[in-house]
Amino acid sequence: MVLFAPAIYIASKIVRDRPFSSYSSSRGGWNWKIYFKCLSIPLAIYLIFLLVSLLMGNESGSKTQVSLMAMVISLILISAQCIAEEHVFRGLLMQTFGGWLNIPVLAIIIQAIIFAIVHSYNSIGVISMGITGILFGWLSWRTSGLEASSAIHSINNLMAFFAVALGVSSISSTLSYMDFAVDIIINLVSVFAVYYIGVKRGWFDEETPDKLI
Repeated sequence: MVLFAPAIYIASKIVRDRPFSSYSSSRGGWNWKIYFKCLSIPLAIYLIFLLVSLLMGNESGSKTQVSLMAMVISLILISAQCIAEEHVFRGLLMQTFGGWLNIPVLAIIIQAIIFAIVHSYNSIGVISMGITGILFGWLSWRTSGLEASSAIHSINNLMAFFAVALGVSSISSTLSYMDFAVDIIINLVSVFAVYYIGVKRGWFDEETPDKLI
C-alpha cells in the first residue's frame, strides 16, 4: 500500500490532467501541521482505552518483545501505509467517483464499500471497515483534505500494533461483536472530536500548506 502514493504521483505526471497535490486536499496540497495536530486527539482516545483495558485485565493476547528499532520502523511504515491508503480511497477513488456522479454521499459510500472489500475480515469485520470508510470519507470531505482522516487511520493502526505487543489483543481477521462495538465507538468519537476541535480552532483553514511532494 505504501507504494500506491508514489504510483498516483507518477500517474499524475504522465497523464497531466491534474496535480498530485489536488488528491491530498483542495487547500493546495498536503499539510503536515494539520496532520500532526489531528494526531493528538485519536492518540489520547486510544491511550485512555488501552489504559482502561490494562487496568481491567482485558488481555486476550500474549506479550511480545518489541525492540526500539522495530518500534521506530513500525511507526514510520504504518504511518506511511495509512497515508497511502487515504490517498487511494479518500483521494483518488472518492474524488473520481465524486467527479463522475457529482453526489458526495454516493462517492463516500462507494469508496467505503471498496475499502471494506479489500480488507480480509469476517462479515462483521467487513461491515466495521465499511462504516470506518464512510466516517473517514465524510471527514475528508468536510475538512477538504486527507490529513485528518490519515491521522486517525495512522493512530488506529499504530495502536492496534502496540495493543498486540502489550498483550491487550491478538492478531486475528475474525472480529467479535465486542471488537466491532469498540472499533465503531472509538472511530466515531475520534472523527467527530477531530472535526469539532479542528473547525473550532481553524486547523482546516490554512491556505499555505507544506506539500507532501
